Amino acid sequence: MNYLDWNHAQKRGGRRRGDANAEYLYGRLEKLGIQCVIMEPLRGGALSDVTDDIRQQMARARKDDTPARWAFRWVGSHPDVLTALSGMNRMEHLKENLETFSPLEPCTTVENELLARIADKMSGLPTIGCTTCAYCMPCKYGVDIPGNFAFYNKAVSEGRLPLPDSSAPDFDEKRVAYLESYRAAIPAAARANKCQDCGECLTKCPQQLPIPTNMSRLVEMTRKKRD
Repeated sequence: MNYLDWNHAQKRGGRRRGDANAEYLYGRLEKLGIQCVIMEPLRGGALSDVTDDIRQQMARARKDDTPARWAFRWVGSHPDVLTALSGMNRMEHLKENLETFSPLEPCTTVENELLARIADKMSGLPTIGCTTCAYCMPCKYGVDIPGNFAFYNKAVSEGRLPLPDSSAPDFDEKRVAYLESYRAAIPAAARANKCQDCGECLTKCPQQLPIPTNMSRLVEMTRKKRD
C-alpha cells in the first residue's frame, strides 16, 4: 500500500492478474474491522527516488521533508494501518522513519490532493513494474536485472528516453544521450544484451514480470536508429 498503488495498482505493468488497488483492499479490511500490516510503503524505493519536478512540488509544500517522509506520512495517516514494513539499509533512513512516526503528523487534505496528482502523473509513464527487490538475482549470465530496469524507469520518468518513435525531431540526440548514460551506469557484463532468455528469473519475480521480454525491449532501444 502506497500513494501510487492506492488507485493505480492495476495499471502497473507486470503485476499479477487479479491485483486490486490498495484503496479497495484497505476498504474491505476497514469494513471487517481488521487492521492492516502493509508492504511497499515506498514501492520498492521508487517513491523515495522521484523526479526533480516532483521533489520541487513536495518542497514547495513542505521544504524540509524528503519524498520518503511524504510517502510514510501518507501511509501512517490511514487510521487502520497497524504496521508498515519497509527495508532500510542506512542508519539515517531508520532515524528519519522513526522521526516521521514519532509523533506522526497526518497528511492534510491539500497534501493528499497533491500526492494524488503526483500518482496520476506517475501512473501514465511507460515504466516497467520492477520494485528492485532483487529476488530474481543472481542471474547466472551476470545480468543486473533490477539495475537495468531501474535505469530505464528513471530515464522514462525524467523524460530522457527516446520516445515515442524515431520520427521525433530530438530522437537522435536523446538516443545518443541515453546510450552514453546507460553504458556509464551499467557495466558491460551486466547489460540487457547478456540476457539468454533462460526463464529462470520468471519464477522468482513477485511481480510476475516478463523479465526476458522486457530485457529484449531494452536491447532494442539501444539498437534502434532513425530510418
